[in-house]
Amino acid sequence: MSIIKVDTVQTVAGVEQARLVQVQTVNKATGFTTTSGTPVDITDFEVDITPTNAANKILVIVSGVMGNGSTGGYPCECKLVRVISGGATSNIAMGTSASDGTNNYTIFSILDTSWNTVPVNVVFLDSPNTTNEVTYKLQIEAGGGNAVWGRRGDDTTYSAHSSTTVMEIRT
Repeated sequence: MSIIKVDTVQTVAGVEQARLVQVQTVNKATGFTTTSGTPVDITDFEVDITPTNAANKILVIVSGVMGNGSTGGYPCECKLVRVISGGATSNIAMGTSASDGTNNYTIFSILDTSWNTVPVNVVFLDSPNTTNEVTYKLQIEAGGGNAVWGRRGDDTTYSAHSSTTVMEIRT
């Protein structure tokens, strides 16, 4: 068996190539429900990564389902957020249609029945510009009724797997 060990991979011109540095992931097999009209963290669904170089990028991939626990066409909204070293929460991967920024979300859905779910898939390349620990998490809020993550809104026996994976990419 052969082993090749290198510190960097470079082009002929001596330019270091982009590469995967590290991967962290969190999995969630249970649902989460809120009636909050302001964003709240989805419990047990955050992932931490400490970049090795401030110039590196973080590729964030979120997969799951969201639903509504009430009939009547209430919206469910999700935000992908970042926290650096326990500091302030920053919204990332947001729409920009609302001029004041208050109604900009990563994912927005209006469900008219309590048994519907919407698949959620987010891929976002972040530039946190730090070598301090970075926490990525999803926040959800209800525009009326109940906002639900990871299961149907009307029945806790129907749940789905959710995951968030972060990858440090050397650039």
